[in-house]
Amino acid sequence: MTFNYDPAHAYRVKAGPNVTKILENEDKFLTLMNDITFQYEHEANNKVNNLSSSGYILTIIALMLLVLVGLFIFRPVSKRIQNYTEELIEKEQSLNIAIENERNEREQVTYLSKQAQTVFENVEQGIFLLDRNNIISDQHSRSLQKIFDIAEVSGRNFVQLMRPRLIQRDLEALEMFLKHLYNHEIDEEVLQQLNPIEQVEIFTDENVGIIKSQFIQAKFSRIIDDERIKNVLVTISDVTASVMLQREVQEAEEKNKKDAIQLVSILKISPKTLQQYLGNVRKKLMEVSVRYEGNKSADNMRNLLNYTFNTIHNLKGNAQLIDLELMVDNFQDIEEIIVSLKQKHKLQGNDFLRILYQIDETDKMAENMLQMLNRIAEIKSEISRETSSNIKEDESKVRLVDSLKRGLERMAVENDKSVDLDFNYNDETIIPEYYKLSTRDILIQLMRNSLVHGIESEKERLSKGKDLTAKLEVHLQSLKGGSFKLEYKDDGRGIDLDKIKEKAQAKGLYTAQELSSMTDKQLTNIVLQDGFSTLDSAGKYAGMGQGLSLVNSIVQEHHGELVLDSKKDDFFKVGIILPVKDLDHNKSLFSQN
Repeated sequence: MTFNYDPAHAYRVKAGPNVTKILENEDKFLTLMNDITFQYEHEANNKVNNLSSSGYILTIIALMLLVLVGLFIFRPVSKRIQNYTEELIEKEQSLNIAIENERNEREQVTYLSKQAQTVFENVEQGIFLLDRNNIISDQHSRSLQKIFDIAEVSGRNFVQLMRPRLIQRDLEALEMFLKHLYNHEIDEEVLQQLNPIEQVEIFTDENVGIIKSQFIQAKFSRIIDDERIKNVLVTISDVTASVMLQREVQEAEEKNKKDAIQLVSILKISPKTLQQYLGNVRKKLMEVSVRYEGNKSADNMRNLLNYTFNTIHNLKGNAQLIDLELMVDNFQDIEEIIVSLKQKHKLQGNDFLRILYQIDETDKMAENMLQMLNRIAEIKSEISRETSSNIKEDESKVRLVDSLKRGLERMAVENDKSVDLDFNYNDETIIPEYYKLSTRDILIQLMRNSLVHGIESEKERLSKGKDLTAKLEVHLQSLKGGSFKLEYKDDGRGIDLDKIKEKAQAKGLYTAQELSSMTDKQLTNIVLQDGFSTLDSAGKYAGMGQGLSLVNSIVQEHHGELVLDSKKDDFFKVGIILPVKDLDHNKSLFSQN
């Protein structure tokens, strides 16, 4: 079935009556429709206006909301973002600055490292670091190798490095000092005062039998990090040249001083006395040197040592007599060397080198003084008169007495004793020329013995009822037939036989049984033995045990006689007779008296 729709037809069907009616009221209808249209338009405009106002309001509200959102949400976030951005910018700038500083520091470190290396290459001192184990650091100056004359020092133990170069005493002190360097309780200034190698002599074995000596100066400084002693900076300098120069200056000053003292000695001592003494010194020292050359066997060494000591002891006594202190000091040094050698169980030829060196030095001094004496001989005319062979015997004896008294005064002052010398002889007394030096030597040794052993202190003398001033008596006498007699006596404490027994037994010279069977004379004669002394220690004037032994050896050399006599707390006496000599046959003959 087909359905056809015709709108015109439909319109006509439906709108027929209505249309007719509308057409009939077309004016009213049109007016009404116009009003309706305007009313719709007015309402539409109102709605549009209302919608427009609402839109504006909504827009304003939206804007306000956006503003509020911006104020309360986006602004803080934006501020925070801005802060973060600024902070990042600052950090970036700081990082760039740090990077630049690091680069500058790296360049500075590189520069300083090169400078340090340059310093290490060229500095004259040996500079290095020590750790707690005394290990030398890798970084050190090249001079350190030069100072110690070794190729490599890095990583070596400093103590081990110094061990063959220092004497044992200095090495032990160094080890102790290095331990204290890391002790916080010890102030560094105090510690530096304990530095055992602040200036020290070291030794290097260059070749077999050849030892090189040099002087170094070492300084130690603590390096502290975080209040902890981390390392020690050591600076070592080779000061050999300056030390040697200083020694040369000191030696020159000492020589000038000695020359001045020698000159004063020459001027205050009788030219003839000094000339005779110095000549005798050179002669005796030459004899000692000759004996050393001819007696090199071990069997003769002890005898040679005793002979040398007796000779030196005698020369020292004569030097004290004429107040020649330089000679006294030299001879004292030689005596001390001999005493130390006597204590050795076995002697060797090299042991005598020190003695020969000192003898040579003393001989040079005597030669120098003789040269000075000759230089001033022209302005001291007295020397020509006193060296004349035409001196009367009385003048000779007076000169001997005066020299002995002057010497006794000096020795008494140095020993804090008060002593008078009473010298007795008559006009007929003649001291044979060949006994003049021996007589003086004997009296010097006896006076020294009295001052040290016999004469008491003033307090002791007062307690014994004696005069404060001790008295020494010397009697010279010419015997018939040409013999010569000398008697010596002091009013001191005499010989203590009990002390002689004690010392003789302690030294192993005699047993107690042997000593108990001896007579007083035999006990007394023990003091004449070589090396025997009742003193516990040696000094400038005595204690060597050679004084009376030397007197006895001089007497025996001249084939004379010596007798000792003593009374405890009363006196000590020596009697000596020297025989007349047959000069043609070099023999000594006793007179009938």
